[in-house]
Amino acid sequence: MSLTEKVEVMDLIIDVLKEHERSLDELVERVELLLANGERPDSPLQRARVSLRDWKDFKRMAAGSGLVCFDMDESAFHCELLVGGVVYSYTEEVPQVRVQPEEGGRVVISGLNLTGIGEDPPLAASLSMGLKIHPRSVQETPEGGQVVFGLDADYCRSWLSKELGVREELIVQGTLED
Repeated sequence: MSLTEKVEVMDLIIDVLKEHERSLDELVERVELLLANGERPDSPLQRARVSLRDWKDFKRMAAGSGLVCFDMDESAFHCELLVGGVVYSYTEEVPQVRVQPEEGGRVVISGLNLTGIGEDPPLAASLSMGLKIHPRSVQETPEGGQVVFGLDADYCRSWLSKELGVREELIVQGTLED
């Protein structure tokens, strides 16, 4: 390759670099204008959502989790992990324990599994993955009553930390919102 050809190649490379620099300058100006006007880009970052049915799978996904959220309503326990851009969720139904008064003042309790309860308070229960929950109230129903379970947030945070191998300060009560 002659010296003239080498200079022409260098000129071509310089021209391409200048064009890229102009394009980048335009993009920076547009972003600065959007930010100055308080506008946001049209398409927010999308996160993948994966619902897992098996607690063992959920535990396996917890490695490297930056945030764990948990909550419980009257019918189910919910737990979510944020790992990278993926939200993994696990939901387990709360046991349905019914209280039904009978004649003579006798009360029948149905749906309660007493195995593994040990020294826990009466009507205490555990979810299938091992988390203990406790009775919060009895909700009246036409058939008698339905036990409403709750959980102790500090106990749950500690239990999840040990079970998932995630530091307690990365575990919060709540849900991940899109």
